[in-house]
Amino acid sequence: MLTIVAPPGSLAEAIGQLVAARHDVLVPAAIIDALPPARAAPLSALSDADFEAGCIAPLADLAAVIAQLLPGHRHVVLIGSSAGLGDWDAAVHAAFAAGATGLMRSAALEYAAEGVTINMIALPSADIAQAENAAVMAGALLGSGAVSGQVIVCDGGVNLRMRAARPR
Repeated sequence: MLTIVAPPGSLAEAIGQLVAARHDVLVPAAIIDALPPARAAPLSALSDADFEAGCIAPLADLAAVIAQLLPGHRHVVLIGSSAGLGDWDAAVHAAFAAGATGLMRSAALEYAAEGVTINMIALPSADIAQAENAAVMAGALLGSGAVSGQVIVCDGGVNLRMRAARPR
């Protein structure tokens, strides 16, 4: 049984649909949308309200979803953002991504003794073209209890290039 917690038409929903079509998920499992709301702006242009709307409230919502699903769902994959690694004009996005990562890791620790695994696939954007590769990874994570509390950056190694930090 696979539960997909994601808005219709979202990247997380597309990934969940691909996983459901290709994998027999034998235990209660879930794919959860943990992509931050879009808000690109330099830090100096952001207000407290921007952080409330783009980080604090969505993190509280994510925590409520995870708490509702655990421990009944044995394997959980969050579809998140690699923006937690930092990027230009992405302070709210990065703060949400880092918070979602911490939330996921804490939940993985709290429920490990009950045999629950929870991981995150971190993508560089919400582009639907990424669904195919992420679905392969999500299917593997949902089909095994071997990995928990991990963030797997699924971007083909782009995050290793550090182009954003070095002007050419």
